[in-house]
Amino acid sequence: MLKGTLYSDKQNNYMKRHPIIAIEGIDGSGKTTIAKILSKELGMLYLKTPDKPFSFIRKYFDQKSTDARARMHFYIGCLWDAYLKAARESNYQGVILDRYILSTAAYHSVLCGKSYDAKKIIELTSPPSADLNIFLKTDIYTSQKRILERCTENCDSALEKDIKFQEKVSAVLEQLADITISNENREISDTAGECKYFINELIRDHNYKNYEKFEYYEK
Repeated sequence: MLKGTLYSDKQNNYMKRHPIIAIEGIDGSGKTTIAKILSKELGMLYLKTPDKPFSFIRKYFDQKSTDARARMHFYIGCLWDAYLKAARESNYQGVILDRYILSTAAYHSVLCGKSYDAKKIIELTSPPSADLNIFLKTDIYTSQKRILERCTENCDSALEKDIKFQEKVSAVLEQLADITISNENREISDTAGECKYFINELIRDHNYKNYEKFEYYEK
């Protein structure tokens, strides 16, 4: 993944923007709840990935019958949509992304297996990373309970209920994340508070990515 660049006087142009934060985790880890709390309490824009119009056709690609490689490239397209929106909005306010690059890399590296280097392909074809990637870690049984509580007849995907698959994805996410925060057996406010601590550290140090070097960035 692309690394951050520390603040200096020579970097004032791109340092004027606000941070982009990605909240990552397996299904049922509490990402959406925490991301919305952070958005409200920090005064940042909340963006869900995939967003409209991609969310309308997501169910097709999440079917078991869909080839994992086709699914991966669909989600890479979703990432570019999220990046362009987040990069544009970061000129005016901070952005909280509900899932981003790490989820796509983790899910598809497990789905595609060793015969197809999904992580490498995503690294080469995906947009720039968020300024901070936070992984919300939770035990698989807590996440499954949350999924069952929110689902009636329809879930986003059968993969949500695949315990072994979710455990593998969680392990990859923990390897890729900048920071891992436990969301097990604790109050939501405590988890959000720990996230805010690291976000405020990032803001204080101005350790943001230099998006100006990407010609495809919307001016």
